[in-house]
Amino acid sequence: MAAEDMARSEPNDQRQRTVVLCKVENEVEAQIVEDALSERGIACTVDRSHETAYDGLFSMVKPCGIVLVLERDLERARDVLADLQNRPGAEE
Repeated sequence: MAAEDMARSEPNDQRQRTVVLCKVENEVEAQIVEDALSERGIACTVDRSHETAYDGLFSMVKPCGIVLVLERDLERARDVLADLQNRPGAEE
């Protein structure tokens, strides 16, 4: 279930709103983050409305999207992201 769907299906409270976890530079990075969060039971969605109309022409200066999670899951999601960034072979 996408984060927005979960926020709509639960009581309206500030911890149910979606917040930005991180920016992703490409589809591969987006999928890695989505998969890692999903494996740990954290709902997320990638807002790709930040993509350019030029199919990556400006990808060096503008990310392809942002990863959103429910506010209540933000700390856990940050821990997952930190684990991804600290694994061997991760870009710095």
